[in-house]
Amino acid sequence: TSWILPVCIAMVDSGGAEVPSEASNVPELRPGHLVEVNGLASESGKLLNGQRGLLCEFLKATGRWQVRIGEKLVSLKPA
Repeated sequence: TSWILPVCIAMVDSGGAEVPSEASNVPELRPGHLVEVNGLASESGKLLNGQRGLLCEFLKATGRWQVRIGEKLVSLKPA
């Protein structure tokens, strides 16, 4: 299952459709969820918008998720 969240990390369902963040059946983000990146405004961030990846680990110290997008591992803060 995959999901879409409002800004940095967006979750999608298995068919690729967005799942509204306010949906009552949307589970917590967890490692292994397929996510889509949306809403990044920096030049380097814009290159990630629309790409999908897997959640790897939540880093409590920074409040960010490590997301594997292809061969890259990026740290993104959920909105």
